[in-house]
Amino acid sequence: MCGIVGAVSTRNIVPVLVQGLQRLEYRGYDSCGVAVHAKGVLQRARSTSRVSELAEQVDQGHVEGLTGIAHTRWATHGAPAVHNAHPHFSHGSGAAPEQRAARVALVHNGIIENHDELRAALQKLGYVFASQTDTEVIAHLIDSLYQGDLLAAVKAA
Repeated sequence: MCGIVGAVSTRNIVPVLVQGLQRLEYRGYDSCGVAVHAKGVLQRARSTSRVSELAEQVDQGHVEGLTGIAHTRWATHGAPAVHNAHPHFSHGSGAAPEQRAARVALVHNGIIENHDELRAALQKLGYVFASQTDTEVIAHLIDSLYQGDLLAAVKAA
């Protein structure tokens, strides 16, 4: 089963996010990840191993932030692989992910029934996909609708 943890704090929130994922481990999962926003930049770490391995990744990668989301995933779309693990990023249209900072980070539980049609439409707009998941489709959709008001973009999606 999937699980989502989110938190906002005045101190580094990553240990709280990782601890939240550790508490969800009993439910079973095939991948896990964490994303944080710090100093105007999105950072993430993802793993197909245990949450303890993810904890080592965030320590070694110095992933820190005051606002973040974390997720354990049980695959519905795409194989259990790091590139399919949540959180998913959108870097905007017309650029490969390594060429641009991420603009949207998203985790999601459930199934997006029309993800194939949405993926095709977003690819025509220049969005580059790094996974086979329906969740990445929604990250790109929100990015495509974002014009300075995140709530409005989410509502429009």
